[in-house]
Amino acid sequence: MKKFKNFFIFFLALTFILSVLSSCQKEENRSETLFAEMPDPFDFPEPSGPEVLGSFRGCYNLTFSNLDSTILNLADKDELDRWFDEKFKERLFDPYADQITVLSFAERFEISREKLLEAVSETDYVNNFTVSPEDINIIYSGDKELINKTFADEYALANGDEIYSAEWVYMHTPDDYLNEGIPFQKAIDCLEKMKELPFTEEALTAMDNKIAYLKKAGNPIREPESIKLFTVSEEDCKSFFSGYDYDKNGKEAEISAYSLVYKEKIYSPQWLYEHSISDYIGKGLPLDETAERLEKIGDFPFTYEARAELEEKAELVRKIYSFSFDVAPPAEPETVSVTEAPETDEPISTTHAP
Repeated sequence: MKKFKNFFIFFLALTFILSVLSSCQKEENRSETLFAEMPDPFDFPEPSGPEVLGSFRGCYNLTFSNLDSTILNLADKDELDRWFDEKFKERLFDPYADQITVLSFAERFEISREKLLEAVSETDYVNNFTVSPEDINIIYSGDKELINKTFADEYALANGDEIYSAEWVYMHTPDDYLNEGIPFQKAIDCLEKMKELPFTEEALTAMDNKIAYLKKAGNPIREPESIKLFTVSEEDCKSFFSGYDYDKNGKEAEISAYSLVYKEKIYSPQWLYEHSISDYIGKGLPLDETAERLEKIGDFPFTYEARAELEEKAELVRKIYSFSFDVAPPAEPETVSVTEAPETDEPISTTHAP
């Protein structure tokens, strides 16, 4: 049903775009060039090229993609060399292949949170180019949207669980943005920001044409309205996001009583708040404990709107949990006990069945 609903929304948006395209055909010919290949963006001398290209083609900032030597030492050197070789070959065939990051490194070599924290504590945070202990809380949160927002390159476009490099946004068309569910205003903001890079005049003209078209199209995909969570600063509610308590020195202590631990995985209060009931069921979470945690999370200083949303979800989880006990189990088929078999005058056959 959800897939059908998403398809229906997409169909309406696509119909809207097609109508706008039709109305634009009598305008200037600028929209006719939108679906042609974009011109080469740069024509610059060394040494500015590599730095600009890194920001243009990368999705994440230097902090998230910088593997300090103390971090690299957590992996076997031969395995590490093979991994770098694999990632290099991926990039040769796919310019939009996943970027090497602290998270992809930790996942590939199964580095525990504790080991990475220990390694990071030994590094110097020079110019914020190395992840901090606070960054690691976010990296291990499992929240892709939060990770993208925190570590996105300044020229990249983060949209929910997905992130797109400046190069991707530059090279792709409005139809591609629509297919990816990217709000047009986000694409416009990204393209405008990109103008800080040393583009050629031809490339800047092509970008201006694309921006003008996107503005004229009316932004059919919009950002969902976000609800302000707390009446205090988010810094005062750190355990909500990380799922851990903090000691008097601001260091992470133990798992928060507001988190749900299930099959050795920690679900933070933020995860429980932001995810749907179908997500709980999909993860196999015990609904009674989930409802209990949702109710307990209400201790945080939520705004009126956020608290109402939380209470509604907790109540619904409770109803679903109680409903599962109200449904009578199917009746078992009647069986005849061997010891209480009915008497009969028929002789008992000793002949084996064929």
